[in-house]
Amino acid sequence: MLSAAAAIGLLDDGFATLSHVLDGYRGHKSFSCTLVHHDSSGLFPGDYEQQLVWARGGRFELRVSKKADPKTLTTPGMAAPDYYCDGKRVLVAGPGGSNRIEALGQKNLMPGWEVSGGMILTWIMDTPNKSLFTSPPPGLDMKYSVEPEREWRGHRVMPILAKVSSGDETSSIWFYVSTDGKTYYGFDFRMKDYTGYSEVKDQAFDKPVPSDLGEGPGSRQE
Repeated sequence: MLSAAAAIGLLDDGFATLSHVLDGYRGHKSFSCTLVHHDSSGLFPGDYEQQLVWARGGRFELRVSKKADPKTLTTPGMAAPDYYCDGKRVLVAGPGGSNRIEALGQKNLMPGWEVSGGMILTWIMDTPNKSLFTSPPPGLDMKYSVEPEREWRGHRVMPILAKVSSGDETSSIWFYVSTDGKTYYGFDFRMKDYTGYSEVKDQAFDKPVPSDLGEGPGSRQE
C-alpha cells in the first residue's frame, strides 16, 4: 500500500509533504483557528492558548485567549502578548498598553508572532523564515522523514519527523498532518529532557473578517 505522502505525489519526501499541506492554506481567503500551547517554545513557556484570524493580503490577529499560569512555569520565559498585523507592520500589544511596532520580513530572526504562531503562520504569511527549514544556518542540520501513520491528540495523522542536529546534540520535532494531505494539526518535540507541543484546533476557512483586521486595539468596537 502506498503511504499517504506517495499518494499525494511526494514520494515520502518529508519536507515536501509538509510544505504541500501548508501551501494549501494560502489558497483560502481567510483562516482562523485556536492554537493550544504546552511549553511549545522557550520564549513563551507554559500552557496558554491563542486565537488566530488571518486574511489574504497579510492581515492577521494573534491574540491570547487563555493565559499561562505563572505558577506552573517550569522554565524562564515571558507571557505571550497580542499581535496585530495590517499587512505592513506588526503591532505588539504588551501588558499595560506597552505597545511596540515590529517590521515584517525579518530573515534569520524569528519574531515572537512567528514563534507562537508556528509554521502555519510562517507559511500563510510567506515569511523569509521559511528558508530556515530548508537551508538552516551553518552548524545546524535538519533531516526530514515521513513516519508511519498513527493517532495524535484525537486525529489520524501522518507524522513528519525532523531531526535537528547541532554538534553532538540532536533534537526531534514531529509535525502532524492529515493522511489526506489537507490539514496541519501541529507539532511536538523532544530536546534533551525538554518536551512540548502546539496543537491547531477549531480550524475554519473563508469566513468573513472585519475590514480593519489587524489594525490593533481601539480600531473597532470589541
